[in-house]
Amino acid sequence: MTAQEIVARAIDAAGEAGGINEVRAIAELGPGKMVFAEDDMATLVEAYGTLADALYEIQREAQRHVSE
Repeated sequence: MTAQEIVARAIDAAGEAGGINEVRAIAELGPGKMVFAEDDMATLVEAYGTLADALYEIQREAQRHVSE
């Protein structure tokens, strides 16, 4: 799975679990306590450079969903 797919899946899962309010919270505050499999986290860090950048990309994806 690509980093982009992992990010999209994370936002989709948040939306399914908590609805649009959860996605809005991620868009505003970041992914918080999201938990990722080790392989997924390694893919994200490899793609985005650092854990912070990977988490920021998740926040940006949530912002894109909210703005649609």
